[in-house]
Amino acid sequence: MSTDAARTLSPGNDFERCVAERRPGLVRGGATRFERLMQWSPAWFVERYADVRCRYFDDGWSMFDSPWTTFGEFFGSDMAQRYYALKRYVHDPDAPLFIDDLDFPNPFLELSDVRRHIVFGGRAGTGVLPHVHGDALNFLPVGRKRWVLFDCTPETPGHGLWQRYWTGYGEGQTFEDWYAAEFEALTAAVPTWTFEQGPGDLVYVPAGFCHAVLNLEPVIGVVIERPRTDGYPIWWPRGDD
Repeated sequence: MSTDAARTLSPGNDFERCVAERRPGLVRGGATRFERLMQWSPAWFVERYADVRCRYFDDGWSMFDSPWTTFGEFFGSDMAQRYYALKRYVHDPDAPLFIDDLDFPNPFLELSDVRRHIVFGGRAGTGVLPHVHGDALNFLPVGRKRWVLFDCTPETPGHGLWQRYWTGYGEGQTFEDWYAAEFEALTAAVPTWTFEQGPGDLVYVPAGFCHAVLNLEPVIGVVIERPRTDGYPIWWPRGDD
């Protein structure tokens, strides 16, 4: 049942139809229209945000409970071999608005659509275990990522699989642990989207789609979550707000 979603979507009607149908989508070159975003690099973060705190972690699970550091310390030490993330709400007065490096409005969203944004990055081999959240756009100016996605809303067969992954995998485990044990059975059980996101690409993840990600190369990017208006919850069964 595996479905390859790697075909190129246009930023216009093709992308809008993908959103309307709750279907994961990949827009080749979708991030390249944002010139400032495409300048991101470790040196860029250190120059502008050396004292800004971020979390770092080694596995695919521990983002919410992991230690804090700063971008300056992270990129100036062996911690740069790990994974990092910084979550910010658009109304957080203490947050550097990394999304200022996106121009609004744009073909993908309005500034008023932004609920929160998460800066992320890490070396090749890092990634995130299966998880689910609200409607999201993943902009990748640097690196390459492998994606696995499937619908896990309560009325679908994927819901039980996601619950099993959520409770069965945790601290110390990685995308590769999950992939080796589960991927073949997953694709046999439910429609599954698998593709690679390259530098300058944009990925759309509908709310209620479980997804796991492996960094194939060192990556830097930002994910923007949007509020849902169609009744699907932002996150269940628990939140991390």
